[in-house]
Amino acid sequence: MNKKLKPEQIRVPIKNMIFVGDGYTDIPCFSLVKKHGGVAIAVYDQTNIEKGGNAYQFVQDDRVSNLHSANFSEGSDLSNFLTMAVRNLATDIAISSGTYQG
Repeated sequence: MNKKLKPEQIRVPIKNMIFVGDGYTDIPCFSLVKKHGGVAIAVYDQTNIEKGGNAYQFVQDDRVSNLHSANFSEGSDLSNFLTMAVRNLATDIAISSGTYQG
């Protein structure tokens, strides 16, 4: 039986999420996503050294998986990292969908 789900019925496990944030208001999301196995990424304005230093504190506090400058252009370190993270998550999802998860 193939039951069609409504958008409000779709649930994404936190371990399958990637969260990108840039400040203190993102700390709860950083912590939640990282705690449950997702990928939490902090970005910072590379033209502002003070903000970069503040963002590094998220790494020291183990709130994020990675820290990058907020350069989303194709070929940037952040763009490449996001591409790798999405591919790895997609592979994990594909593998687990073919395996009984109890």
